[in-house]
Amino acid sequence: MVNAAEMRMGLGDVSPRHPGVAPTVLSMLQSARRGLAEAADESAPGARYVTAHLAALRAAAAVVAARGEPRTRRRKPHSVWELLP
Repeated sequence: MVNAAEMRMGLGDVSPRHPGVAPTVLSMLQSARRGLAEAADESAPGARYVTAHLAALRAAAAVVAARGEPRTRRRKPHSVWELLP
């Protein structure tokens, strides 16, 4: 696990050596990691929650982007949180 200080120093960056993963997805994951580091530095609980939640949404968006089109046309999910499991 990478801590907040390591993320700020760039040690937690996603490696560009992931064959088959689009650079956009890797960029989204890096943005999510930076957001989590920012959340860890927030002193106000409300700001920490909002910043961490936005980082989680960015990570979820990266998962959805990496996943691509669904193979079946069953019931469409109502939110990104339903796609993650």
